[in-house]
Amino acid sequence: MSKRKLKIMFVVPSLKAGGLERVASELSSFWSENQHAIVELVTLDSKPPFYVLEAGVRLHQSPPIADKLGGWKKAVVLYRWLPKVARKISPDVILSFGEGINAFVLWRLGRIKVPMFVGNRTTPISSLKGVRGAINPIFYRRATKVILQTEKAREILKAKYKRSDFHVIPNPIKQFKISANYNKKRIVTVGSLGGEKNQLVLIKMFQDLSKTFNDWELHIVGEGPNRELLENYVNENSLGNKVSFLGNRNDLAPVFESSSTFAFTSRLEGFPNALGEAMSAGLAVISFDCLTGPAELIRNNQNGILVELDNVQEYQTHLSMLMQSSTIRKELGEKACEDMKQLNIEHIAHRFLNLFQR
Repeated sequence: MSKRKLKIMFVVPSLKAGGLERVASELSSFWSENQHAIVELVTLDSKPPFYVLEAGVRLHQSPPIADKLGGWKKAVVLYRWLPKVARKISPDVILSFGEGINAFVLWRLGRIKVPMFVGNRTTPISSLKGVRGAINPIFYRRATKVILQTEKAREILKAKYKRSDFHVIPNPIKQFKISANYNKKRIVTVGSLGGEKNQLVLIKMFQDLSKTFNDWELHIVGEGPNRELLENYVNENSLGNKVSFLGNRNDLAPVFESSSTFAFTSRLEGFPNALGEAMSAGLAVISFDCLTGPAELIRNNQNGILVELDNVQEYQTHLSMLMQSSTIRKELGEKACEDMKQLNIEHIAHRFLNLFQR
């Protein structure tokens, strides 16, 4: 007799373009495609998914009226809708992703007598203050396990949340079957154009370096509220022939394959998926040592370059070194590619399953 498959109710805020959403889509698709579990993926909005889901994943999206109402009225709709969906699904375990929804999910589904797991997906700093800092430590007591992305996050949160059983599982990193072009004089960066991603600092460094390296290009992947500001700076400083904005890209393989260097200037992270993917693709990477994640992926001067946060001069010096030497780019990139193999989707997906089945 075949063993009954685990039924997972996986709750996420949405499936828009973003790190949390990508990881949720990849885990769901892997579990379903490989017959490890029945996946019931629940989104607290009704917008179409940005990421492709494996055909076996069962998608449940909140009523469109909730998005139209917004604010507290949306919360009322979700308050009534979510328990009904859970009763219909009748899951073996519930997994919620996102500090902004985890307390709500634990509150509304707490009467369903199944193990409940919550995953924090952004910088741990966001869980120390404001509404999240006030209510999440209370509601997280109901969670069977709290899953974090980095050891640094565990170190930061353990005192505030008064629990020692945080479980660290890093994000899966996509494994690219491509070869980086180390002779290509192109830098790429990937991330939302806003918040703490800090692309203007990178553009200004590139502007200065392009006086020496005038045949190099900078490609910027992503969308966000700062795009107009960044484009205006590029145009006002006559950089339009060197700096390109590529928008959101579902498939980064062609972008990485036509680049040699990945520059990451974020000041705050939960887990830097884009950085890990660039390393997996074999690019030479450079990043500020921000909270949290880069230091858990990059071993300085071995598989990439890690620079003190906000030390722009040091960053620019090391970026210049990468631009000067294809040999250094190749050495760092090849080692990065090898190191990221341990974060493949199969390995990470099984770590989640093992946790659910303990």
